[in-house]
Amino acid sequence: MPRVFICYRREDSAPYAGRLHDRLSAEFGARNVFMDLESVGPGDKFEDHIRAAVDQTDVAVIVIGPRWLEVHDEEGRPRIASKVDFVRREIAMVLGDGVQVIPALVGRATLPPAPDLPRDIRPLSTFQAIELSDLRWAHDVRQLVNVIHACEPKRPSRWPTAFRTKRGRKMMLWTYRALTPIVSIGGIFLLQRIMAALHFGETYTLVATLLFVGVVTTVVQIIEKSLGVDRA
Repeated sequence: MPRVFICYRREDSAPYAGRLHDRLSAEFGARNVFMDLESVGPGDKFEDHIRAAVDQTDVAVIVIGPRWLEVHDEEGRPRIASKVDFVRREIAMVLGDGVQVIPALVGRATLPPAPDLPRDIRPLSTFQAIELSDLRWAHDVRQLVNVIHACEPKRPSRWPTAFRTKRGRKMMLWTYRALTPIVSIGGIFLLQRIMAALHFGETYTLVATLLFVGVVTTVVQIIEKSLGVDRA
């Protein structure tokens, strides 16, 4: 069963997105359909849940209404132009992860042209959109459902099943942190034995040790960044 991520702008298309969520949940199961208001609980960190949801997503449905580009922030600037706009960040995530993207046009909206989009989400304009009209809602949504079904087999996940949640990735992160000192000490001891066997002097041994520590530190930093979990 494919896992679906619904991305929408509340001020633009919330009623359509809610209606679509109900229909897709009935088709694929509520646990396989993510939409922020339905899927993020009180006290949860929004961005962590978005990241975890995208990691498990097979298909992202981007709901676009007539005001999708026109919604402004409190200072009068288009929200889509802001790097902290969650809609923009969600789209950038799914595009970066290679998720199948389906723009869903509602309220007689049209697909935004590439020049009107920030550079990091301009590829959105290259995807074939599907129109969900009020008069043919059941028919159009059925077409969308068929397209989603056709997107199977599932996209391979970045993480094993046990590590697809924030809690799971934190467990993996702390496991790496706990093992790092053991690996480092063992590696340094082995390195020094090898350097001694090859009759290298103390200076070369010290340089090699520092390089080894630097490599281990860099690897740990890369792992922490890829896990996407706060260091705190």
